[in-house]
Amino acid sequence: MSEECAADCASSMHNGVKMDIQNKYIVVLEDDAILCDNFSKNLEKCLYQLQSEDWDVLFGAECCNLHVNPPVGKVVERLDLARGTCMYALNYGAGKRVYDIYEKQNVIDKPIDLWFNSIAEPNNIRCFWSNPILVFQGSCSLFKSSIR
Repeated sequence: MSEECAADCASSMHNGVKMDIQNKYIVVLEDDAILCDNFSKNLEKCLYQLQSEDWDVLFGAECCNLHVNPPVGKVVERLDLARGTCMYALNYGAGKRVYDIYEKQNVIDKPIDLWFNSIAEPNNIRCFWSNPILVFQGSCSLFKSSIR
């Protein structure tokens, strides 16, 4: 990954978490995100089910063909790892926590999804994955990638 691209992804995360102060949750999309059919409806289902969970991050993008199979009747499952960052939602307060971790480290020295993985467990960041997939990464199919 080029340094410019890594910096752009980190910058998106950085700007998104600053908005956390004003919202119940924020949704961060990369510039090549392709929303799946019924994106809004399926995102609402995920967020509705997460109301009964103690959650920080919802990863909703397709990445490396990684999937979860939540229990019957559920559309989210806890798995404290990132699944790509083409689309994720941060719960109120989680954005500030992630921002504070970034401020302490003052660097994101790896692709943002791997950085999330490196900070999740030691900082008790509760990650969930959606099923169905909410977003596909366009640079994997429709758009030319500047990092591949």
